[in-house]
Amino acid sequence: MSGKMMKSDALAALERFYAAEEEYVTSDDKDFAVIAATLHEDVVMKQASSLPYGGEWKGHKGFEAWMQAMNSVWSKLEHFDVQVFDAGQDTIFTRARAVVTLRANGQRYEFPILHQVTVRDNKIFTAEPFYWDTAALLAYLAGTSGATGPASGSGIP
Repeated sequence: MSGKMMKSDALAALERFYAAEEEYVTSDDKDFAVIAATLHEDVVMKQASSLPYGGEWKGHKGFEAWMQAMNSVWSKLEHFDVQVFDAGQDTIFTRARAVVTLRANGQRYEFPILHQVTVRDNKIFTAEPFYWDTAALLAYLAGTSGATGPASGSGIP
């Protein structure tokens, strides 16, 4: 074995998805085929059931519907300080600081998030974000948090 570290198939698939997502978000025509090409035909997006875009979204059509549901709530989603943990074979974990902009009023909200992604046939098969505090996120969405910017204490511990 050489001294070079090999990139796992899972990490390569995640990088292809991120590139497609960036292309999709910045394009004028929003052609979902760009993203679909990086997703397994049986892809499953699992979101916390309490969120407005919660539940399991299955297949390409489900994933696209999830993206539309997210887009109805947030006008922008950014990830900062991303750390990638390659668990090998078919699993990747990412830890990041998410900053979202509420479509209704343009307010920004910041929170830590962890994603578990699995890969099958070199494409994203499951994606499951774990939110630090869904109750705080829901309170923010309902306007009861009193916050006008990033949530206090929302930095990743």
